[in-house]
Amino acid sequence: MAGVVGSTRWAQWGLGLLTAITALGVFWPGLTGGFIFDDFGTIVDNQRVHAATLTWQDIWRAARSFDPGGTFGARPLSMASFAFNHAIGGLDPWGYKLTGLIIHLLNCGLVYSLSRMIIKTIEVGGKRWSALAPFAIALAWGVHPMQVSSVLYVVQRME
Repeated sequence: MAGVVGSTRWAQWGLGLLTAITALGVFWPGLTGGFIFDDFGTIVDNQRVHAATLTWQDIWRAARSFDPGGTFGARPLSMASFAFNHAIGGLDPWGYKLTGLIIHLLNCGLVYSLSRMIIKTIEVGGKRWSALAPFAIALAWGVHPMQVSSVLYVVQRME
């Protein structure tokens, strides 16, 4: 029984990894694109998000830099992540888009895990269904064309 459980665990990891690799392959060519639309006002032209270093002061300033208002309550995590990208690679859009892709791949893993838990909890179908359905759900979510804007349009990291 331990062998079956162990092989099932490896199969689940393998399907999750296959989902991530497929999504990576779909979105990788888009990393070479430049900034577009609101990326300019929110990142390129926003000096407050241009962190020179990864100091607490630079990140805090960037976290509060979303216009309109510049208040801390408006998307601080996204703005701080833009400052992190700027401190590492300046205004090269490739790094910003890579960060968006990494976040997307992590979310693919979360979709896979959540789907697996839900299907296991409600006991839909047999063992084959409970192994393949989460893979199909995560793969469909991960490579769906609707995801292009949230992965490759940098400012959409906020969404």
